[in-house]
Amino acid sequence: MWFRGSRTVMMVLLLAAVCYTSIRLVSVTIELENIRRGHKNTLVNLNVHRPIGVAAEPDNSTDRTANGTYALKYSSFPQYKDYNIDCRHIFEGDMAACQKASEIRKNMAYKQASDHDVYKEALHCASFIARHGFGSQPVSQEEKAFPIAYSILLYKDVAQATFLLKAIYRSHNVYCLHVDGKSDQSVHLAAKTVADCLKNVFIVSRTESVVYAGFTRLQADINCMTDLMTSPVPWKYFINLPSQQYPLKTNAEIVKILKIYNGANDIEGITGARMLSERFIKKHVYITKNSKTEIKRTDEKNPPAPHNITIVKGSAYGVFSRAFVDFILHDNRSRDLLEWSKAVLSPDEYYWATLHHSAILHAPGGYTGKPDDKDWLATYASWAPEPCAGRRLRGVCVFTEGDLSFLATRRALFANKFLLPVSSVALMCLEQWIHNKTLSHLPFDSYYYKQLPFVKH
Repeated sequence: MWFRGSRTVMMVLLLAAVCYTSIRLVSVTIELENIRRGHKNTLVNLNVHRPIGVAAEPDNSTDRTANGTYALKYSSFPQYKDYNIDCRHIFEGDMAACQKASEIRKNMAYKQASDHDVYKEALHCASFIARHGFGSQPVSQEEKAFPIAYSILLYKDVAQATFLLKAIYRSHNVYCLHVDGKSDQSVHLAAKTVADCLKNVFIVSRTESVVYAGFTRLQADINCMTDLMTSPVPWKYFINLPSQQYPLKTNAEIVKILKIYNGANDIEGITGARMLSERFIKKHVYITKNSKTEIKRTDEKNPPAPHNITIVKGSAYGVFSRAFVDFILHDNRSRDLLEWSKAVLSPDEYYWATLHHSAILHAPGGYTGKPDDKDWLATYASWAPEPCAGRRLRGVCVFTEGDLSFLATRRALFANKFLLPVSSVALMCLEQWIHNKTLSHLPFDSYYYKQLPFVKH
């Protein structure tokens, strides 16, 4: 009798637990939908329990208004404050909201801060940091235990690079800025002044004068890698970015994804007809005329890649494990391939991909399956015939507010490309969206990333 009574009690408790869990899942589902739709005023007070051992620092990145709601305190676009741009409905794909925002953007003629303006502002570090909210975001113990290294490549518009830096900045990460050696002195000065204000941001020790589609573009990233390997920050992964990218995931989400990767790299791989093989079959040389350096293809054949390595095409950008970065810098075979790459057009689109996918080299975190069959999630770019509400520049979409509903569904960590002022409303709404997700502390849907073929189980 006692046993039967205990079993009844246990069944009641189990039923109660199932009901509570169902209610919580419904609540979480609603809140996740709110995030997607941009309900910024309902996100800060979420009553979602944080996992044990993942305590966050107090957040001071919001202002409380008279009616008890919250708004983004450190907005990068105060010029739009009084225009009532409806980011929520823009994220929902509401054409009327998008059209209204587009008209506001065009009529307002948004102007970003000049490099000289950034320099003058960053001279006063305390007010500069307070104005932009560097370090104001809540950070969990899980994030602190998983620092990330970044490089940001820029040649102009330090204001836009600062906007990206603000989005990914955490005081426990480390950041290398590479300014094109050909850039105006005002760009170098502004970037250096910004870096001097933030203890974990630095200017690369060796600057390259980057030639479009040339070897110096690849060398610029390697220079940052070299400096980052000497950093006292024990970073786990390296991510290289141009200043025109922006995150689609919060720092906490990026950490969770990289922990799932478990040492695997996330590097694009392309074979077959899309490889543009003439770029490496023929030797390319550099021609300087009227102080401008260009690349010219010759009729001379480039020798085969060293060590019988099979060439694979990919992107200039990726997610690199620390062990892979060490392999790039110190393995003799990777250094031989780097030397061979000097005669290749756009070698940054071949070097990482070839090392990562080589069945001969067995690089740390590499992938030896068919390159084209796996997802690549480091960054998302829209090439025709994929959707593009903005305009295309050299074939890639420059995103505007009309692209946000589609971007919100992407699994990638970053999106490329955004250019001010045409992307100003899109970036303002993305800033709010990332801010809302950072404050929500909601469960993260990890299933998609766990089943990726390149993840190390």
